[in-house]
Amino acid sequence: MKGAALAITPTQLSGTRTSLRLRRAYISTLIVLALLSIASNLLMSIQVQATRSTATLVNIAGRQRMLAVRIASDAQIAATTHDPRSTDDLRQSLQLFESNHQRLANPASGLYTSGYEPDVQSFYTRTLDPLVVGFTATAQRVLTTPLADLRPGRPDVTFLAEQSRGPLLSALDHAVMLDTHRSDTVIARVQALSWMRVSLVLGLLATLGVFVFRPLERRNRVLLADLTQERNAVQAQAHQLAQLAQEANLGRQDAVVLAELTRNLGEAKQLSDITGTIHALLSPLLGSTWLALLRLDETAQPSLLSLHGPSPANVWPLLERQASLNTETLLHTASRGPDYGTDIRTTGLLPLGVGALAVVPLPDKPARGPVLLLAARTADAPQLWTASQRRLLEAAARATCDAWERVTLLDELRRSADYSQALLQVSALSDTPRSPEDVAHEAAIIVTQVTDLDWAGLVVLRRGTGRVLTAYQHPDLPSTTLARLTRDFTDEEGLIWEVAQRGQPQFVDDYSQQLHARPELVAAGIHAATWVPLGTFEDTHYLLIATRLNHQPWAAANRELLAAAARTVSLALTRASHLHALEAAALLDPLTSLPNRRAFQRDLDALLSQAERHRQAFAVVMIDMDGLKTVNDRDGHEAGDVLLRAFAESLRVHFRAEDQVYRLGGDEYALLLPQTAVQAQDEIGRRVQRAVVHTQQQGFPHAAASGGVAFAPYDGWHAQTLVSVADDRMYQEKAQHRTARGISS
Repeated sequence: MKGAALAITPTQLSGTRTSLRLRRAYISTLIVLALLSIASNLLMSIQVQATRSTATLVNIAGRQRMLAVRIASDAQIAATTHDPRSTDDLRQSLQLFESNHQRLANPASGLYTSGYEPDVQSFYTRTLDPLVVGFTATAQRVLTTPLADLRPGRPDVTFLAEQSRGPLLSALDHAVMLDTHRSDTVIARVQALSWMRVSLVLGLLATLGVFVFRPLERRNRVLLADLTQERNAVQAQAHQLAQLAQEANLGRQDAVVLAELTRNLGEAKQLSDITGTIHALLSPLLGSTWLALLRLDETAQPSLLSLHGPSPANVWPLLERQASLNTETLLHTASRGPDYGTDIRTTGLLPLGVGALAVVPLPDKPARGPVLLLAARTADAPQLWTASQRRLLEAAARATCDAWERVTLLDELRRSADYSQALLQVSALSDTPRSPEDVAHEAAIIVTQVTDLDWAGLVVLRRGTGRVLTAYQHPDLPSTTLARLTRDFTDEEGLIWEVAQRGQPQFVDDYSQQLHARPELVAAGIHAATWVPLGTFEDTHYLLIATRLNHQPWAAANRELLAAAARTVSLALTRASHLHALEAAALLDPLTSLPNRRAFQRDLDALLSQAERHRQAFAVVMIDMDGLKTVNDRDGHEAGDVLLRAFAESLRVHFRAEDQVYRLGGDEYALLLPQTAVQAQDEIGRRVQRAVVHTQQQGFPHAAASGGVAFAPYDGWHAQTLVSVADDRMYQEKAQHRTARGISS
């Protein structure tokens, strides 16, 4: 019985073996599935970590680009303003830039958990690292340079600006592209591993179903149910991973768009360029119809700064009306944050076909006031803004703020550069050999080019009358206004004479409120005016007068530039006065106040040139006074000096007003007689003798003179020839006088 009881039939043995095989297969499959799950989760964790590291890598690489632009901008600000805070900003930006670059260039920094690709290593080592080293070294030199020595045109500052717009910017863009490519690779790898895991799990489940679960269906219903639940869990996890990958892909697309937006905003020149760029790049992603930028003043009155997109013509005036938008809502949004659920029925935009409106405030800047970014959709578009669209709008608001500050700074730098250039040009005028009137006129032209004037002129005041010369006029200035501004006036009109007498500039922001305002100029729309004394030369006063038809007041930079122009012209006037005095002293005989030999030679050359050009005759008279030595020996040199002055005055009296008398030295005199022909020779002799008689009557009875005359063109067209001929004839007459005196004695 025992043997029978313990006996095992072949069928039972076969069933047992089959059961054992199925159990082994079942257990083996479970072990493989468990190992696969562990390995898959481990790999997924590693890939998720790699995805995070790659996202951080792309973020740092993108920040490097903005830091490079900020470093160049900080250097420009330091060179322009000499503000220590700008160097602190530059130092902080440079430290962050160098720290980020060390992390990006170091394979062991933790940013390359998925591997350090050879192309990335080669690019950072061979291309980007030398550019960054040169860039940071230049920035360090700027930091070590004293603020007083920094200038916008300094090579280091210029190099930083060029690098931030050129080679370094391109290299950083390429680095972002390489890191983005790595991000795409990691995301693709995550997706592949997810689907591979699903495929392997499904394959194992199918194997279990065919080879294990079907024979054990009745015995392992509970186990089958558990496996089914696990399969569903795996599918849910795969779905979650797919969603994560999709969100990562959307985030990457947003990052690419924002990087492109940042790059394009770096090229903007004015505010409309900024908002236009944002609308062109983001409207396809936002589904928006138009994009607007709105500013609120102290009274919450909205003013539209820019509007882009295919909007109706009446959108602009409607947005600027306080009743079109709820000001309380706008102020609340400006202080609390974005509003994506504005009720269109309360805005007044519903008749224009607007179905959805997003209002996003720009980062607060006290000097600028609240500014809001508005994005509108039509009524047939989706009314809800997605999370991605909201992120884009908020990033666009921040980018607009940063770009606006950069554009404002660049505009201020350009204006400062224009003012500096104008100051240099005005200062350089003092070194030019021009007349004071030409210097004043040129200074007025230079000043008007950078001070936003509608009209500027040079005022010349002389002997109670004023003459106005236009230096600049706006193309749209009415001709009637120009005629009123440029008419001559007397010393009883306006503020000009008072300003000229005081010698201090007068700046008026509201001309109509002035006591001496001219009614015709007020009626012409003159609002702001200035009178700047430029200086005085001889009996002439010069002033610069400038006007504006708008309500723009005179800024400190305007006043400084106009004052510099006044100093330059005053210097030119002083210089001209000194030159005039020096020239007069160099060309006058101090004893007789007659022009001297140098003046005679200069005037003779000029008279020759004029006479030859117009074919006119003139005469050169050389005179030698007789008896001067006798007076000096008998009565002293003081009496001789009196004789020389008396004879000089006698010559002036007895010749024409257009004739010029010269004392060449000692007892030698000369005369230049324009438009005098040979026929006047006897008359010239008689005039000389009358001058001698006039001198004798003044207490010098023994005074006498000998003269010789040469005529052009009769005696020649050369100065030396004419002087020699006149000298010869004078000596001939002197010899005749001696002979006559010898015979008479």
